[in-house]
Amino acid sequence: DTVTVDLVADYLREREKGPLVALAFFDDNGATFGGLSGLWNALVGGPSGQTISSDFITGDPFTSYATGPNVNNLDAYGLGMTVNWDINDNLSLKSITAYREMEAVFGSDTDASPLAYTETEQLQNQNQISQEIQLLGTSFDDKLEWVLGAFYFDEFGRDVNDVNMASGLFDGLEGIPGPLDGSPLDAPTAPGGPGNPINLALDLEFNVFNEIDMKSYAAFTQGTLNVSDKLRLTGGARLSH
Repeated sequence: DTVTVDLVADYLREREKGPLVALAFFDDNGATFGGLSGLWNALVGGPSGQTISSDFITGDPFTSYATGPNVNNLDAYGLGMTVNWDINDNLSLKSITAYREMEAVFGSDTDASPLAYTETEQLQNQNQISQEIQLLGTSFDDKLEWVLGAFYFDEFGRDVNDVNMASGLFDGLEGIPGPLDGSPLDAPTAPGGPGNPINLALDLEFNVFNEIDMKSYAAFTQGTLNVSDKLRLTGGARLSH
């Protein structure tokens, strides 16, 4: 009868489509998407038989030709437990434990066309655990209320994002005989040609990888002195690493 245990749990599940992307404007002269669309059409879209153009403008913000990744899913849950033990009338011990975990998947076709021009697919996962211990008491005929405590936190998270922009453009540049401006391949001033280092600047299919792994420790104390019915003094300290 001196111990109280409170346990809380929550769970969230979402299964959704990603946000709709509809093409509102396109410059058929090749200035769209940072000026790469014309080059992409010449080296990738044209040879494959379908170029990206203003033909994919629907005129309706709720209608899109996008056929690429379209997902927005989330699973997240948490557990929390607080245990309080009243040792005696002047002393109690409290434990606060918590755990959380989440996994998310997001995908979007950002060119709003059936072509694999710009797409992104992102995976995220994260988990964390925390533990706090508090020793609470009163002293000097209840004139001093105090707490001593320690805290621990451990978190891991990972974000992996596959971003494809102007997909296939690098391979198309590598496949032509030489630089686009006719400069020599051994001293290029424009992209194009096998092994041309300038081609790398247009290799826009990449993976963004982020990871966190952190731990935190803390010790703390706080006290309140009841000097009189109208005056209370409170002081505390916390050391965190």
